[in-house]
Amino acid sequence: MFKTRRAALALAFAVALGGCGEDDPFQPDLAPEGEARFTYTGDRTGEFVGSGRLNRRNPNAGAWAVGELQSVQGTQILGVFGQQRRADQKIDGVIIEWLGVQTGSVTCTRETEECPFTAIFSVGTDRFSGASETSYARSFGTVTVTSLTEDRAVGTFNLTMLRRGPEDEPPTIQAVGSFDVPLNVAN
Repeated sequence: MFKTRRAALALAFAVALGGCGEDDPFQPDLAPEGEARFTYTGDRTGEFVGSGRLNRRNPNAGAWAVGELQSVQGTQILGVFGQQRRADQKIDGVIIEWLGVQTGSVTCTRETEECPFTAIFSVGTDRFSGASETSYARSFGTVTVTSLTEDRAVGTFNLTMLRRGPEDEPPTIQAVGSFDVPLNVAN
């Protein structure tokens, strides 16, 4: 089910990047300002700040955050996408998706079988090869959407994410943060 949702969100994100261009008549390639921000501790420690305007013609440029609200088979899905460019020119990226989104909070534990949200944090992606140093997924914790309008989503999260890999008990990070992103709703 998560693979289907990720594929649907990736498609929705591509539509959002390709389909909107009238937000600013003087800079049509730039999406409205957005932000996804969090601190993380555990296996790695640091801060992620994806804040700025997505350049649709060059999404690897700079830091930005956007959202996509999509209806897939009659279910609303919210995707929050953010990117930050590091000093070494590698990219850190985050995706948080929530199935059946509405305002309010949802909490999932490690034992929750059908958690309606997931998060992926990719660390140190080479912008040319696409290879990343590591990534974290299989998230659990709490996601809260405090405001949801047709053009913006605002919320917070407190998540534990497990590093992808073959380990039986993979290392984790604790990510605590917020998002305030423009929504590009594809019809």
